[in-house]
Amino acid sequence: MSHQLDEITEKIGLFHVAHKLSVMHWNVLLASRSAFGLDMIVYSTTAKRKHSIEVKTLSGRNDVPPQSSKRERLWDFLVICDLETERVECSYVLKKDDYDAGLHRYGNGTIAVQRKYFTQFKDRWDKIGDGTD
Repeated sequence: MSHQLDEITEKIGLFHVAHKLSVMHWNVLLASRSAFGLDMIVYSTTAKRKHSIEVKTLSGRNDVPPQSSKRERLWDFLVICDLETERVECSYVLKKDDYDAGLHRYGNGTIAVQRKYFTQFKDRWDKIGDGTD
């Protein structure tokens, strides 16, 4: 049952981001479940610009666990969604450099992007910009 809840949580964030980007005039293509390292590709109205996007949806006050290597980061943007009571309260939009700068190593060797770091990117949709060419 917990796995099903995790999948539902992920989908809520994914569709929130897809809707937001569609409103910003991006054409959104959701990746298949087997796509490794990204959740969607967006392209501008004339397809002159393209971005790959990874979505992480958090339920609770968690940090963001990292991908195990830079090779796995195929995305241009990471969007972190805060899910509270079945709706997304806010989103954080980070570029790869933002993400790398926020990696924190805990005493036990675990690495994560801490919430206190990524909250500075709240609703920074301007990093992706408008999809109109």
